[in-house]
Amino acid sequence: MDPASNAATTALAATLGAGGGDLTQRLLSCFRGRCQQAVGRCVGKGGPCDARVARRDARRECRPLERDILDDARRSVCQPYVDRMRPALLRQLGEAAADARIEELATACAAAEAKKDARLETCVAERLVESLAACAARECAGGAAACAARVCGISTS
Repeated sequence: MDPASNAATTALAATLGAGGGDLTQRLLSCFRGRCQQAVGRCVGKGGPCDARVARRDARRECRPLERDILDDARRSVCQPYVDRMRPALLRQLGEAAADARIEELATACAAAEAKKDARLETCVAERLVESLAACAARECAGGAAACAARVCGISTS
């Protein structure tokens, strides 16, 4: 089970099993086993907590961090790189074309350096897990409780 689905499962079990630890553990076992499809429909494609939409929202929330990472990479790694290449590009392409090519190189360099930075993926993963857990607890508790009662014989009321 991927981390996002696992977070949704855990949130549902914690929400529905608020009465005690044993109930939460039994619900968790049920949601990871026989009622896994109910959770999957919740966070799956077209469900009320579509993971694709949540991932897009998580990326949007992490954009300020992404801009900071790109700016840092451009300043610390890419600018010295393009400064070293500038004389050769000016000789080969002329001033106007060289400036455009230098900007392309700096942008590509920053993107490549940003991909090496794990902070962005960590940010997106954390926001995704938080978002799906909250959404699943809010939107899917009824269906998950019905599945737990019907399939696993666990009453949550």
